[in-house]
Amino acid sequence: MTLRIGFVGLGSMGSQIAGDLVSAGHEMTLFDLDPAALEAFARSGARLAASVAEMAAGSEIVGICVVDDEQVRDVVSGAGGLLESGLEPGAIVMVHSTVHPSTIEELAGLASTAGVDLIDVCVSAGPMGKGRLDRVAIVGAGSDTYRRCADVLNEIGTPVLVGRPGTASRVKLLNNLLTTATVGTAEAALRIGEQAGIDRRVLQRVFLSGSAASAPLSMMVRRTDRTTHRYRMLSKDFELAVSSLDSADGGVDDLSRILDMAELGLEAVESDIDPSLRDPG
Repeated sequence: MTLRIGFVGLGSMGSQIAGDLVSAGHEMTLFDLDPAALEAFARSGARLAASVAEMAAGSEIVGICVVDDEQVRDVVSGAGGLLESGLEPGAIVMVHSTVHPSTIEELAGLASTAGVDLIDVCVSAGPMGKGRLDRVAIVGAGSDTYRRCADVLNEIGTPVLVGRPGTASRVKLLNNLLTTATVGTAEAALRIGEQAGIDRRVLQRVFLSGSAASAPLSMMVRRTDRTTHRYRMLSKDFELAVSSLDSADGGVDDLSRILDMAELGLEAVESDIDPSLRDPG
């Protein structure tokens, strides 16, 4: 079924999701503050909007894939945002951004008063990349809303319903914390091997080929992104995880151990940034 879908945020992941939805044949209207991000879709058949309001007009579903909580709030409830622009009652807003669970809960409440369903649909790329068949769509939504947008969710990735709005963000933060901790654990193992006189490249080859192989280890070893972007995103998600996880529920010792290894993972990622690409100061 063809739907009218608006989408804002055409960065690394957002462009992949929007591209898949365009390929699925939906009537897509796209918006991004970066003209170059929009220009990449100039020949896609999607309509390119000049504002959030224009993007949202007439949309049955709106996807949001911006950077952080502040940007999500601006898109949803800020001046000229979705709620002010008058989304039609019954519209569904999908937040793909990794943000604090309380942000989703708050905005879902605001949307509800306008007759709009706001859900979190966090995405996680698998070991083969960011394509639809290799993505997991972690969904926080009521069962009725989930059923209404199930077809679109399947076009975003393999959907997993984890609970009410806000729950998907908690799961995504745990996922990213585990990813960063895995990098930290790998870095610790590499350092131990080097101290024992074993070449780091030999260790990497063995780890990537054997039972220790993992997507985070592969990303670290192959250095697919040596800019500051990956570090900034992991660091942001680390802080969000720390502020949102309840150690009383998860266990103080367990959380402390994961955080220790995640901090080492952040250190490893930061040290791998190309010096010429570091932020000034």
